[in-house]
Amino acid sequence: MDDLERFGGDELVPVAGPADRHPALVYLSSLAASGRRTMEAKLLRVARLIGYSDVVTPPWHLMRYQHVVAIRTRLQEEGLAPSTVNSTLFALRGVARAAFNLELITADDLVRIRDVRPIRHQRLPAGRAVTPGELAALMRTCANDHTPAGARDAAIIAMGYGAGLRRAELAGLDLANLADDGELITAKVAGKGNKERLVYLDNGSAQAMRDWPVEWSREACRSVAEGFSREHFAEAMAGLLEA
Repeated sequence: MDDLERFGGDELVPVAGPADRHPALVYLSSLAASGRRTMEAKLLRVARLIGYSDVVTPPWHLMRYQHVVAIRTRLQEEGLAPSTVNSTLFALRGVARAAFNLELITADDLVRIRDVRPIRHQRLPAGRAVTPGELAALMRTCANDHTPAGARDAAIIAMGYGAGLRRAELAGLDLANLADDGELITAKVAGKGNKERLVYLDNGSAQAMRDWPVEWSREACRSVAEGFSREHFAEAMAGLLEA
């Protein structure tokens, strides 16, 4: 498979030209910010797999059907989850589509790349439900933390558990999109596909949001994304449960 892994053959073939003619950069620029980070990580994995250190250097316009097949096989051999392999194939198809629109590959090349089938699989959903006792332990730990972080973390748990928000939605919350009528707190959330929806908090969940003063949010963490990033979400939750 080694003869299939590097698009440019045995020698590195750098991509020359402006960013608006670079298929990988054009593809990534077409995505929302959250999706851009994910797909850039997929492309970086592929780039390193074929001998490059970043997503800019590989000659993506030289990618063909046999390369994508070889990459899929290698990712499987590395033991990656089928969903990870399939999302990587999706990213490669996106780059190929951008290369076609930039007139860097032919329609035949695009069709052949898109013909590489994803891995068929079926898995049980990851994770589990948080028990009432665990939720109480989380909120109790937050209540015992009298710093701005304690109120902030309680508000985040209230939004995540009470309104069922995804991690990316939590990280993207804006105080301007919250409305409190004294009974319910209504939040406008931008979810997957940039689709907006309204979620509602009442009782204890609403009170946890009210306990996070506006002045704290401005001084200690101007947005939820800065104060509680997705990268340390799991670590922080584990720490609260152990407390």
